[in-house]
Amino acid sequence: MEVQKEKAKKKKKPKPKSVDHKTSVVIPYVEGVSEAVARVYKRYGIPTAMRPHTTIRNLLVHPK
Repeated sequence: MEVQKEKAKKKKKPKPKSVDHKTSVVIPYVEGVSEAVARVYKRYGIPTAMRPHTTIRNLLVHPK
């Protein structure tokens, strides 16, 4: 009887079935490749942003 009482006390909490994560992907822009990758992510509902490799800062700053 004591074993049955211990088992009855240990109830698991129900886990949520689906969890929505708000994520996005930032990828470097490479002509032709970035658009194809963005289309694949779009199929799965993942928003994609593209950023350039070279920026104005990279072009202007020259370390000694």
